[in-house]
Amino acid sequence: MEHLLKLADEYQAEGIADVCVKILKSEPKSKDNAVKILHLATSTAIARDDQRLFEIREQCYELIENMELTETCKNGKSLEKEIWEKVLVKRIQRLETFVREIYPQFVDLVELSLSDRLREKSIVPCPRHFSNGKANEHLLRRMKDCPVCRQMICNLQESQRACTNVLSLAYSVAYVTIGNEDIGEKAMRTILDFEKIIGV
Repeated sequence: MEHLLKLADEYQAEGIADVCVKILKSEPKSKDNAVKILHLATSTAIARDDQRLFEIREQCYELIENMELTETCKNGKSLEKEIWEKVLVKRIQRLETFVREIYPQFVDLVELSLSDRLREKSIVPCPRHFSNGKANEHLLRRMKDCPVCRQMICNLQESQRACTNVLSLAYSVAYVTIGNEDIGEKAMRTILDFEKIIGV
């Protein structure tokens, strides 16, 4: 196919290009062949300019967005630099959107864990930033400016409850996300890393 597309491009052979377009359109798209099909649909000027291949390229981009980066890199060596950059930009945009959505949820889970421990009296509240078991300042600011609040987060212990309700399920998700050792330290590191990424 690649050889035929190069011939069609070199000799402006529309008939050969038409055959290649039909084959590319009929080929089922999957993670296994998305990079190869994208390469074929962008490797020559005649293919890049053919509007019939626009939808095929978009299907390939969508499939590649959901692939492991190592897999994409391994299979993407044949892509032109401009196309490879477009693939990476689409992936980065998707990941940035995900980070922006997950960051407040993660912070809320840490706050819920702190509130729960305060109710259980297993953590001593920071007298400067807590009243009646509730924080009076955003978690990130407390972490940056207050050693007592940082210590509170470090003192969080993994919940031993079974996942029988939404709250304990939320705890489980948080602990799976940050690992099951040194929960507080990892929570702080994760929040600060999220903040750096969002601030870029």
